Amino acid sequence: MNYISMVVTLLNRLFVDEIIGKTENIVLVASRRNTSKHLNTLFSESVTSRTNGIKVDIEIVKPSDDKCLQAVDFVP
Repeated sequence: MNYISMVVTLLNRLFVDEIIGKTENIVLVASRRNTSKHLNTLFSESVTSRTNGIKVDIEIVKPSDDKCLQAVDFVP
């Protein structure tokens, strides 16, 4: 399973399990792995188009700019 499919599956399961609703604004912070704007845009568009109406704002940032992304790197 690729990264996009995993993110979409998790968001859709959170919705189906009623943990998040369609009226909530979800902010997804993703690590910028590629410097290519095209690949980052493709990721954002792929996720938002496949989340069944869930409002998702995607922020792609460098891990060095976001302490939470740095913390996640330490989780086994």
